[in-house]
Amino acid sequence: MATIGRPPKFTSVDELEFMIEQYFTLCESKPYLDEYGEPMMDKHGNVIVMPGKPPTITGLALHLGFNGRSAFKAYNAKKEFMPTITRAKARIEEYAEGRLYDKDGCRGAMFYLSLNADGWKESKESETDITLNLVSNILDEVKKKAENGGGI
Repeated sequence: MATIGRPPKFTSVDELEFMIEQYFTLCESKPYLDEYGEPMMDKHGNVIVMPGKPPTITGLALHLGFNGRSAFKAYNAKKEFMPTITRAKARIEEYAEGRLYDKDGCRGAMFYLSLNADGWKESKESETDITLNLVSNILDEVKKKAENGGGI
């Protein structure tokens, strides 16, 4: 009896890995080239670079031919593709982690990681809350010592 459903998008791990590498290559920044195919330079001799685009789960899913990220996530359940997809997702997470160190991408990276990356959670406790808790704990200790007849 034939199984009903869509045929698999990928028949081999190698095919999936090729498409994933292609996606990450498309995301990289590239130098602007002149009419001779040489990198263009600014007046200081630095290569002028066309910015790349940030790698994302949705971008990868669309590049691989899925309708969206949820269809792509479901593909992760296929045992033979799991390590390859997990590694691709880790590469996207690594990009987001790197953005934590630049002021322009920090907040977006924190938001992304707190929602999508395993083990990442942004603390809701502010510095003021931490300070108030610390002062409250110190006052409680002073109060206990005073009640027990001890000095400060």
